[in-house]
Order: sequence, then structure tokens, then C-alpha cells
Amino acid sequence: DLKAAAAWYRRAAECGNADGQFNYGFACLRGLGVQQDFRAAGVWFWRAADQGHLEAQVNIGLLYRDGTGLKRDDRKALVWFAKAAEQKHTMAQFFIGQMYEQGSGIPQDDERALRWYEKSAAQENLRAIHALGTLYYRGKGVAKDYAKAEALYRRAAEKGYPAAQNNLGMLYVRGEGVPQDHARASEWFAKAAKQGLPDAAYNLALLHEYGRGVELSHRRAVELCKQAALHGHIGAAGWLLKNGYTAWVENLKQAPREAE
Repeated sequence: DLKAAAAWYRRAAECGNADGQFNYGFACLRGLGVQQDFRAAGVWFWRAADQGHLEAQVNIGLLYRDGTGLKRDDRKALVWFAKAAEQKHTMAQFFIGQMYEQGSGIPQDDERALRWYEKSAAQENLRAIHALGTLYYRGKGVAKDYAKAEALYRRAAEKGYPAAQNNLGMLYVRGEGVPQDHARASEWFAKAAKQGLPDAAYNLALLHEYGRGVELSHRRAVELCKQAALHGHIGAAGWLLKNGYTAWVENLKQAPREAE
């Protein structure tokens, strides 16, 4: 009973219990048993975070970073992420790396981003492993190294991270860090596409269009481009338009307005 659980969390929160404050804040954030209220979530996360609650520190950081229920403030977000990162919270470490890579509220610094991703990746955070691979692939904050990028992408891909599976597939398409192999590329694209990654569905569609490493199949290419376009992939929508599926794409464009 979500309402009953929320009521108990609220009672514990009002008594100053940090776990209760965090759990009630999370209920407010997601609308679980109570009306969704981002501002209230921020209040309760802050109270729990101020008592040293690790997950609350990360969540209050996210609210400041995204401007959800609180005025966006990247510096405050960084302060809270840092408190959690000091306690080796892997996602806090990753978020700090992201902020340095993007220059969000702090000077852009690829070398610092690399160090924070390394800390998070050491705890097998798949997002951090993938991000680290991309820094090596692009030569940001470190010398460009396709072999190192391949090893990192594979490490995350083999554990099911779809973006890494797609990027590993692209390495096989281009022959970067590995021998060119369209059949292996298709296998990794298929794994990522099965998890709903539109980039991978589109990349697999292009292999089917030209019969590279897979069966030459216009029908399969259309199916995959439609799958990607349904998830907002511009390239896939463009491919469909170029191949005569104008009515389908136009209906897709109208669908969100009709839903409203």
C-alpha cells in the first residue's frame, strides 16, 4: 500500500530520521502514495543529505543540476556530488566526471573528467566505463587510443550496456582498434537494438540495406528504421523519407499532437 508506506515515511521524516526523510522525499519525487511534488522532494532530500545520507546527497545534487523543484545551480550540485563521492558513491563520481567533461558550472576539464570516470569505472559503473572509452576514442584528456577504447567498450558491452554495444559495433564497422568485421558489428548492433537503442537499430538497418555482414533485406531495413524513428532518431526518419515512406513519417510527426 503506497499511501500507507508514504504516511509512515512522513512520520519518520518529521521525527528527524534520515532514512525516513529520504524515502519520503523519493515518494514525493515519483508520486508514490502522495501527490508528485518536486519542491517537497527537494526539501526532504536536503534534510536527509544534511545528516549525511548518501543517496539523499546524490539526489539533491541531481535536483540542483537539472533544476527540478529547485533553482538550477551547478555549483551546489557539484558540492553535493562531492560529498557523496568522498564516500565512494560510484554515480556521484560519474556525475562529477560528466560535469567536468561538459563544463557544467565549472571550467571544462577533460583530464579531471577522466580521473573521475576512472574512479567510478573502478567500481564497475557501466556508464563510467563507457564514458571513459569515449574519451580514449576521441583523445580527450588522454592520447587517442582505439585499442583502449575497444577494451573499455567491450567491458561494458559484455555486461549489457547498450551504448557500449553500439559503439563497439561501430569500431567493427570502421576497423578501429579491431579488424573490420561487419558480421560482428551486426551482432553488437542487434544486442543494443533489442534493448531499444535507436542508434543501434539504425546502424543495423544500414547493414541490411547494403547486405554487409547480414542478409541484404530492404524489408528488414525498413522495420529497423521505423523502430529507430519511433524513438526520435532523425537519421532513420530521413532514411524512410528518402525511400518513399513519407506518409508513415508524417503520421509519426502528428502522433504526439493527436495524443495531447
